[in-house]
Amino acid sequence: RRIIHRDLRPDNLMVVTKCSHLKLIDFGFATSFNTNETTKELSIGGTIIFADTKFLKHYLDTYSEFQLKPLVYNYPRTSDLQCALNIIMFMAHSRIKIEMNLIQQLQTKTKAEESLKLWTRIKEVNTNYSELLKSINDKKQTLNFSTIKEEIKKLFLKNIQ
Repeated sequence: RRIIHRDLRPDNLMVVTKCSHLKLIDFGFATSFNTNETTKELSIGGTIIFADTKFLKHYLDTYSEFQLKPLVYNYPRTSDLQCALNIIMFMAHSRIKIEMNLIQQLQTKTKAEESLKLWTRIKEVNTNYSELLKSINDKKQTLNFSTIKEEIKKLFLKNIQ
């Protein structure tokens, strides 16, 4: 519960068909939090295209082709939830999947720029997505996974209708 993966992406998810469970694999970039930590400064690692907009803005603000030392970021405990939400959007919406597959082919900085544009646009046009992000990022409220689960269902239902 106090671990962040930092490399959430579809390739790092496995479905166990016998019991319909989703398993997370490849913990190479994972780190743990102390009980009282809400953020942790770490070098940036893993896939960036599913990251939240705050991360992508920070990445672009500090990125340099001639970087001598690793980029660092204050990862919040909720960073994996935000990435998971973006993966759900990717998996549920064919248009997003097409755009993300095109973005994946780009050079690193352009990949971050285009990902930021995409997730910003989705936040502006998809109220369910935007509200879920607000819930995840609301430091005043304790995360209620039942509420998040219901909001995620709405994202899927909106795609089906």
